[in-house]
Amino acid sequence: MIGQGVWSQDDVDDHFRDLAELMRNVRSAGRPVRILSDVTSSSRQSVEIEARILQHHERLYESGDRIALLVSPSEKSHVVSLLGKADVATFSSRIAAEMWLMTPDLAKPA
Repeated sequence: MIGQGVWSQDDVDDHFRDLAELMRNVRSAGRPVRILSDVTSSSRQSVEIEARILQHHERLYESGDRIALLVSPSEKSHVVSLLGKADVATFSSRIAAEMWLMTPDLAKPA
């Protein structure tokens, strides 16, 4: 997935509705959920939109899912602070994100 620009609440809700359907299909096929979301070209979202995104994260993601967010280096600490204890990892390197997604025994980076 690639996120760009500033998002509206409808954009966020539409995105996560589509993602939920995809995740249901993956789970029903017995496959693990692995998502790489590239938001390096996105703008910092409003506090309300960030909160809405986190609500969707809490609703959709289950234990064992691996969600990697690819963020710009300047936004990484902000995104990490938003996520708190969420089981989502942030990366500035696409290669590192892909490696973490593909290697089940790699721990989530700090």
